[in-house]
Amino acid sequence: MVPQPAETLPYSEFKGLNKSPNQVRCAIVHLNFLRQQNFFWILDTLTASS
Repeated sequence: MVPQPAETLPYSEFKGLNKSPNQVRCAIVHLNFLRQQNFFWILDTLTASS
């Protein structure tokens, strides 16, 4: 099972975000970064095993 860090963040981190656009932007950037890191980790794993 491949970990999905972007999907496991607690809901409480998102509850108040609509009050702070800057915080929303930071959260989106952070989630994109996590997905990107996860993507490259999957690529590394696949290429290493083949």
